[in-house]
Amino acid sequence: MNLDFFPPLNATLNGIAGIFLIAGFIQIKRGNRKGHAACMISALAVSAIFLVCYVTSKVLMGKVTTRFPEEYPTARVIYLTILFTHIPLAIGMLPLIFIAVRHAIKGNFEKHRRMVRWAYPIWLYVSITGVIVYFMLYQWFLPSGQAASTESAVPVSIESTIASSSGGALTFSPEVFEYEADEGESEMTATFVARNTGTAPVKLTKLDSSCSCLSVDADIREIPPGETATITAIFDIEKLTGEAEKSIYVTSDAPEMKESRLAVRVTIPAVIAIEPMTVKWAVGESPESREIIFRVLRDKPIRVTEIKSSRDSVAAVLETVEEGREYRILVTPTSTSDSLLGFVRITTDCELEQYRQHMAYYAVQNGPSGK
Repeated sequence: MNLDFFPPLNATLNGIAGIFLIAGFIQIKRGNRKGHAACMISALAVSAIFLVCYVTSKVLMGKVTTRFPEEYPTARVIYLTILFTHIPLAIGMLPLIFIAVRHAIKGNFEKHRRMVRWAYPIWLYVSITGVIVYFMLYQWFLPSGQAASTESAVPVSIESTIASSSGGALTFSPEVFEYEADEGESEMTATFVARNTGTAPVKLTKLDSSCSCLSVDADIREIPPGETATITAIFDIEKLTGEAEKSIYVTSDAPEMKESRLAVRVTIPAVIAIEPMTVKWAVGESPESREIIFRVLRDKPIRVTEIKSSRDSVAAVLETVEEGREYRILVTPTSTSDSLLGFVRITTDCELEQYRQHMAYYAVQNGPSGK
């Protein structure tokens, strides 16, 4: 689904609400209560429509975010300042507006006036800054190489345009798909829109990825002029933690079109940490105990229920530092006279299957020890 229309639509609704608010102020100053009421009811209705559209766009776009380009540092500071005042005031004004409207409906105009001294300027500020945020993010300060147009105003938009001598040209939105995964999420889906802005059809001849964990396909392979194709990538993130980035490579039959690279960038929350992952002894070294720390990084506790060494000649003993939060595993070889490799299997009671079994490793080898 192409969601490009939401940002300009939301900005337009903010602007219309602002116009009605100003008109309502003018009407009440002229003593025209009916005109004032009509303007304010219209502003309220438009703001309600905006709220529905805004929430809908956030639900449909999921965790796709729109970032202000860092190449405009001064504008970025101004933008963030406006944004950080716009958001809390937008949330905080709702009860003030409802109370003011209730007083007006009941005819308590003195209480209504006292309330709107706060509600009105906040409402007007939120409406105006909503329009400013849109223009700064989608029109005035675009990343280098991106054309400024309403059609190209999309999330995480670093658009790349690749033209061909045959009259076909492709733009991609976004070029970098950023995603923050939830705990336990095993896969995520990234979508990119390829638009043919040229005068001839463009065929996508090859879609490839940098990893077998990332599958990629398109809903259509031949894009008519002015039309779009949706490229969908499914990323297997079950065994990943931290930040990961994989590439998608798109080529077409346009004679002069070079291979285009799209990126899927995902942040996966770490649930546990094992430090160190491997303990070592040098051959012939004293077989003293080495410790491995198992630490829970999330708020909900995870308990280690069992540990087991893969070798009878290496003992593994579990000690509880803090129940459900941190454990110490003492690994002790019977002898270090010969080289060996092995592991400790760590079993937990985590409700997420991928975090129920973990491995830590040990080794006796030639060279320095791993104290």
